[in-house]
Amino acid sequence: MVIRELIDKGINVVVGPTGSSQAMSALEVTTPASIIQCCYASADEVGDGKRYPYHYQINFGAVPQAVRHVDTLQALGKKNIGVLVDDTAAGDSTRQAVVAELKKRGFNIVSEQVFPTKTTDMTPFLRKLRADGAEAIDNHISTNGDATQFFVGLSRIGWKPPTVGHTGLLYAGLPGAVPEESRYEEVYAATYKALTYTDKDMISDKVKKFAKALSDAGTPDALLPVAATSPFYDFVYLLKAVAEKVGAADSKSLKAGLDSFSGEGFFGRISFTPERHQGYGADVLAMAVVNSTNEPISKESKGLYRRRGPGA
Repeated sequence: MVIRELIDKGINVVVGPTGSSQAMSALEVTTPASIIQCCYASADEVGDGKRYPYHYQINFGAVPQAVRHVDTLQALGKKNIGVLVDDTAAGDSTRQAVVAELKKRGFNIVSEQVFPTKTTDMTPFLRKLRADGAEAIDNHISTNGDATQFFVGLSRIGWKPPTVGHTGLLYAGLPGAVPEESRYEEVYAATYKALTYTDKDMISDKVKKFAKALSDAGTPDALLPVAATSPFYDFVYLLKAVAEKVGAADSKSLKAGLDSFSGEGFFGRISFTPERHQGYGADVLAMAVVNSTNEPISKESKGLYRRRGPGA
């Protein structure tokens, strides 16, 4: 309904929606109308230029995340992996990407579990993963409530497996997000490398300025990681650059310019081809230590910055 109203008004550029399932629903309407669009969605399908020729994915998708997930599992020396995802489009895309990457690198996938979003009890899925011999978990959890259920469930069954996952896991590291007894060290979430730090590689002034602007604008602490990794900041500047280069802002002209774009985005290099509309690759990503929010650098940023994990 909303998308059709925009089309009727002659809009040819749309920012949003957020969420892979929501994005794919919207794209079924906007694609035939040749609307240039950028959604906040991690499913790799939305970065397929053949399927969605007018959509441009500027946040990281499932395949780049899977590469970094498995880098960390490799660094930790774990071979028997359980996969746990929610029943969303993004969850399924992550499952496929993770399974392919694990198989390519010779890991054993001992269990694959799919849980319903907004679950009230994660323990049956966690018990199955443990019973099947998982030494570590690779997961995709989209909602804050499910992230809480994940850690509460692990605590309930007395299990603390090394865990790698989607950027949504960062929420669980914030004060009060999960019970203190549910926290443990070996939990890692994908995010932009520029938002992570080591003892020798600190956060840049550019990123600090951006984060301050988000905070000053009234972004709630719990939403800072989501706001900072949103693709919309890059998308607006990218549109401006392309429109100025091609000298027009109609859909056909913008698409021609975007399909050949290669240049610097906020977090690293962005490049598109007519077939590949996923702008960022694995090179701009790292795995963050979820429960590093008590460190001074993370505290100062209200949890936006996290210590960089192994394998990055």
